[in-house]
Amino acid sequence: MNLVAKEFVATHSRDDGVLILSELAGAAVELKDALLVNPYDSDQIARELKHALEMDEDERRRRMRALRQVVEDNTLGKWSQAFLYALHAAGASLGERSEN
Repeated sequence: MNLVAKEFVATHSRDDGVLILSELAGAAVELKDALLVNPYDSDQIARELKHALEMDEDERRRRMRALRQVVEDNTLGKWSQAFLYALHAAGASLGERSEN
């Protein structure tokens, strides 16, 4: 889990930042309003850095608000509940296979 990206979002309450995030980071699955880049594509990184620097205020604020909403909505409680549900479902699935 990439907590640094989520910490960045959580601390920018004035909607004044732009998150550029590797598409390979685990957090990229949730933080789709970040500028996602392939860390091995230097041209794409340069384009997205330029995009971030030139981004108008409305887009910057909209993206940061959406990112913060994701961070606020995905609490530890929700994550652990989903994890335990998936674990239970996997166990049930394994039990079904061993009975056959």
